[in-house]
Amino acid sequence: MTVPTIVEFVTDPLLLGLSLSPAQEALLRAVYGLPMTEEQGEIYSACTGRTARPAGPFSEITCLAGARSGKDSRIAAPVALYEALFGGHGAHLHRGERGVIPLVAQDQRATRIAFGYIRDYCTTSALLAGEVAETLANELRFQNGLAVFCFPCT
Repeated sequence: MTVPTIVEFVTDPLLLGLSLSPAQEALLRAVYGLPMTEEQGEIYSACTGRTARPAGPFSEITCLAGARSGKDSRIAAPVALYEALFGGHGAHLHRGERGVIPLVAQDQRATRIAFGYIRDYCTTSALLAGEVAETLANELRFQNGLAVFCFPCT
């Protein structure tokens, strides 16, 4: 499988097959340093106060968003899955090591919600289902030695 961009990963019907709002797509493009349309650039500037578009990917972001904005379903869960499957982190593991992509939620309820998205995204995509080695209560382990682990901050 060729490496898709984060936007392709999220929207491709063979992968996650999700729809993105213009703001969600602008955020993902900004985080990964992908080219933006004029509209996406305007959204980025309005949300960040920055006039220059990102020259490259960010290693860390803070995102303030309201209820039902897609924080978990369109941003956090897809990014965690993308990093586990296409982030290239497996190259840094030694034989027998398991890399962990953590998804930290505000409480146990939010942990269940985020993990539910991740698990369901993998089980509903034939391409992604083949990458899953093991499903645990709050962890999805992949064939490449990486895992997405969801847990509460408390």
